[in-house]
Amino acid sequence: MKTKKIKNHLKEAGLLCILFAVFPFVGNAQRTVNATGGSANISGNLYAYSIGEMVLVGTESSGTLVVTQGVLQAEGTGLGIEEETLLAESLKLYPNPVANTLYLQPNFPGSGELSLKLFDLRGRLIMQQKADLNSGTERQQMDLSSLQEGTYLLQASLQQGGRSYDHSFKILKRGDY
Repeated sequence: MKTKKIKNHLKEAGLLCILFAVFPFVGNAQRTVNATGGSANISGNLYAYSIGEMVLVGTESSGTLVVTQGVLQAEGTGLGIEEETLLAESLKLYPNPVANTLYLQPNFPGSGELSLKLFDLRGRLIMQQKADLNSGTERQQMDLSSLQEGTYLLQASLQQGGRSYDHSFKILKRGDY
């Protein structure tokens, strides 16, 4: 009886080996599990790393940017981190949650064009507007009174001096109480 069970287990194991040989992508369902990571400045270059990855490592490249999991690498330029921080810190939205009118108070260093796009959670564009800011501090407003109660995504974009700064804000629309 025991030898029959052992033979059945060996057959099952053999079938699994054949399946992995024929369909190798089945084994790639989970590529990494990071335990921790961080970044460091070494000789003037910023390097990012991760620790605790599984053995399976992949490398992707596009132009001058090379991304390899778990290996110290030079961080590319133009990743949008500085741009997002500028817009996030220099554009205040209130009140949030909002009942009717959402106010936007920019505090940008100089003039520029501010573009606003409001999306619902399905990704549909609900409304959009643009404003030319002469001083960079002109208060803007959006009338949200016609919208249903719910969560929306406001994508803000500032065009200034040939550069583009982008950031997304979560807007909570409450009922008119």
